Amino acid sequence: MLQPKIESLPLSNINKPRQFRILEEFTFWEYKVPAGFVFNGASVPKAFWGLVSPTGLLFVPAIIHDYAYQNGYLLLKDDSKRKIDRALADKILRNMALELHGNSFRGRMRIAIAYYAVRSSGWVVWRNRKEK
Repeated sequence: MLQPKIESLPLSNINKPRQFRILEEFTFWEYKVPAGFVFNGASVPKAFWGLVSPTGLLFVPAIIHDYAYQNGYLLLKDDSKRKIDRALADKILRNMALELHGNSFRGRMRIAIAYYAVRSSGWVVWRNRKEK
């Protein structure tokens, strides 16, 4: 199993109850995330945690997804940047989750629900990101 080296950050903002920091460069597929990157896992409303946990099957793909949402690009293994749009970022999240956890009907259904949720509401975060 893919295990990024992370640390949980102390609660500093009631509106951001979970935050993690990448301790070592993390690579998955052709993408990488530098050490020091802070992310929150999957942004799942608390009412739905029984169905899709924010630190469950979407946790590892959320690292790449959050990096894309924060930056508007993904960092490739060769250190080049691949500018992406929100739709592609969401598809990458879904496809990574399917690769890791799509071997059961239940896993595929949870991933599908998460994908459609991020497609319908992710625009709020994407719109508010800072161009880099």
